[in-house]
Amino acid sequence: MLRWIQNFLTERTVQTRVGKHLSRKLPLEQGVPQGSALSCTLFLVFINDLPALLKCQKLLFADDIVLWESGRDRQQLIDTLQQALTTISCYARMWNLEVNHSKSVYSWFTLGRDILKEPVELRMDGKILEWDKKPKYLGVILDQKLTMCDHIQQVKETASEKLNIVKKLAGTKWGARADVLRGLYMGAVSSHMDYSLPVQVWASQTTLASLDSVQNQALRLICGTFRTTPIAAGEIMANIPPLKLRRERAVILAHERYMRLEDGCPLRSLVDNWEGRRRLKNRPCFMHVARGLVREANLPVERAALSPSGSIFPMEALGMPTIRKSLLDPVVTKQSPTTRLLQAARETIASYPAGVTTIYTDGSVRTLEGTVKAGYGAVVRLSGNPESDELSGSCQQKSSLEAELEAMFQALDWVATMVRNGTASAHDIVLFTDSVAALEAIERLDEGARRFNVGVSR
Repeated sequence: MLRWIQNFLTERTVQTRVGKHLSRKLPLEQGVPQGSALSCTLFLVFINDLPALLKCQKLLFADDIVLWESGRDRQQLIDTLQQALTTISCYARMWNLEVNHSKSVYSWFTLGRDILKEPVELRMDGKILEWDKKPKYLGVILDQKLTMCDHIQQVKETASEKLNIVKKLAGTKWGARADVLRGLYMGAVSSHMDYSLPVQVWASQTTLASLDSVQNQALRLICGTFRTTPIAAGEIMANIPPLKLRRERAVILAHERYMRLEDGCPLRSLVDNWEGRRRLKNRPCFMHVARGLVREANLPVERAALSPSGSIFPMEALGMPTIRKSLLDPVVTKQSPTTRLLQAARETIASYPAGVTTIYTDGSVRTLEGTVKAGYGAVVRLSGNPESDELSGSCQQKSSLEAELEAMFQALDWVATMVRNGTASAHDIVLFTDSVAALEAIERLDEGARRFNVGVSR
């Protein structure tokens, strides 16, 4: 792996194309290749020792660093952050990194006004940082009082502009079908409003209502209903959950993900060491909302830790199972009489040793009122266990083939979990499916089936 990365970073060149003409190649001796999935990870490894040098609160997302401190002593906050900025400047000079001063700003978050009367000079490499009243970090606009009004207003304006596309295609007697309009809304408009859902929860109900109005308008366009039609009816017809439920779901998912992180992770410490002090009754923070929703949902106190993805290296060949696409009697096909087909199936199943782990899977897809719904099911009989376990669930797949592959993967993943927990042993596994297309996709290592092959390798 080390040699592969070394080859990835060395002997790189760049050239410019103008029309049909190419410039001469120039060597690249610094930085990582742009656009590569590996580049971000390599950069994080390069600056891995920086966070420990900063004696303040910090969060890093690739090359975006945010520093903050909270307290009552204004001068102490300034001194702490100035020391951190000086540390970053020295670190950058040591490792030939360049800080973008034009994008480096500072902000105050407070309900008071006196703290803003006196000017602040925070310097970096001798340059005074500019004060940004409403900074934007990772696409979220943060106002001085953290009301989220400016951010949600921008989200509403952008969503309303994108909703015009749906308006152009909608009509009661002409235009696109309801399922097409719904897919367009979910992909172009709803996805934009769903960004930063967990941090929207501390905004006021009046502010959040402005986003609800955008979705309500979209529901009328999709379903072709009148303004007097109840909103709940439109949500049911279009199969689109209300924004309030999506926000609550995003908060619970974020909270549960943080609870399962390893000890010492900043996000894990955030939820473990949080103290429920609330100064503003009408302004709940993320943790206040999350703890309330966790109590309402009655989630378990003990959380299973996130399991590693496995040691599958890029150059390692994926596991290929032994595949048979016919019954024990190759003459019998699906056109054969039902009784003969049943007998041949039983003979095929009985041909395998009694001590193997046996899995039976199935998946299907149907379209209901313009909405594609998929589900899977599996029956598993572990080695040495006469009892069978049943698995079932819904999935986001759009075709029967994808649903069949999902059923096979979920069953195999369930068996692997039982083995890791020590509750079962599985040396030889036989999986039966009625989908020849799924078996052929696994043989070809198709993109949709590759996850199953990775599971076999693990």
